[in-house]
Amino acid sequence: MTTLLSLGFLSLPALAADGATPSAPPASAAPDTAAIVAPSGEPPARFSVAAEVGWQAVEDARWALFSRGDTLVTTGLRASWQVSPWLAAQASWGVGSSGLAFGETETLDGDLLVTDRPDDVFRSRFRAHVGTLGVRVAKPVVGPVELSATLEGAAMAAAVQFDDDALKDDNVGQALAKATAAGARVVFGVTAPFHVSRGRWVAPYLELGAGSFSELAFGEVGALGVAGSCGRFGISARF
Repeated sequence: MTTLLSLGFLSLPALAADGATPSAPPASAAPDTAAIVAPSGEPPARFSVAAEVGWQAVEDARWALFSRGDTLVTTGLRASWQVSPWLAAQASWGVGSSGLAFGETETLDGDLLVTDRPDDVFRSRFRAHVGTLGVRVAKPVVGPVELSATLEGAAMAAAVQFDDDALKDDNVGQALAKATAAGARVVFGVTAPFHVSRGRWVAPYLELGAGSFSELAFGEVGALGVAGSCGRFGISARF
């Protein structure tokens, strides 16, 4: 027994002397992105629902009748379905409005000046519903943090109103008109999902891009073009 143990012990330096190198243990495989986004053994999220705030630039000078800025702000919802690990189909809906108060006051020399006092008798209001349908391509870049690109078609249904009380639709002498427009948007974004429980995530996101709609034709009231930069931010629940 002593001889066998000694031979076994002496064999190790003998192999080293012959130039043989003991094999190194296999290196652990680098974790793939999918395993980071969805922990091992857990099904990936297939659906998401989000609450969001969006904005669309209106680069038409006639927008000054409804806003002192150049942006229509909307609030709404978005839903998506994950078709593949990197591709999702999504739809959204948002509603927004803007308006101003105008009036006339007589100066000492008899001139009339436009004012914007709260008690003025002339008001304008623009209201719009915006719906979108499109596809989103996303890829995790650092852990679960995603970069994305979205291409979507859009539709807008809008109404404009001019009278002494824009909160009512039946005033005598009011001017009220409606119009629809079609358009498209391209946005790029970043999303930072947080794992909550098995198969469930909370994902805040920010997207920026550009959008353009056909002209809103309000008949005798006039027309309005909606085009320019756009964006949105929100929080989605994935499951």
